[in-house]
Amino acid sequence: MPSCLPNIAGGVIAPGFQAIKGASTCLKDKYDKVKKIKQNLDKLENEERLVHATKSDLEDAIARNSINMEPTETANTWLELVKEKEREVQELKNKYLHIHKCLCGMWPFYKLMKLSEDLKEKTDELKELRDNIDLQNALREKQFEPGEIMLGG
Repeated sequence: MPSCLPNIAGGVIAPGFQAIKGASTCLKDKYDKVKKIKQNLDKLENEERLVHATKSDLEDAIARNSINMEPTETANTWLELVKEKEREVQELKNKYLHIHKCLCGMWPFYKLMKLSEDLKEKTDELKELRDNIDLQNALREKQFEPGEIMLGG
């Protein structure tokens, strides 16, 4: 009987060790998300500045060429999406400012982890939004009706 005891112990310890190792890896990944929350906010703010600069460039081009050019539907839709994303980013920033950053208990940890994930996800959305606009083709010639007088050059 004593000779089979190591086999039983080995059969129980190895899976138990794997379970503990898996759980600790999972917790470490979650802790890393919380630890990088400020870094994720900084990345989001940086991407927000880039999107805002692109939006400003597009709005300036529309204003400069308003006499004989008009924005395409794609450009108008993109500008609406930017306004929506700006509102969502502001909501995330407000959450960050008002969230309790002390890691006392599990709820603040979960909220911080979720906020960090949301910040990272919103940063990716802004990158995709910025990549989706083609400033070269954002304007088209205005179509005038017969009998309208075209002003300008």
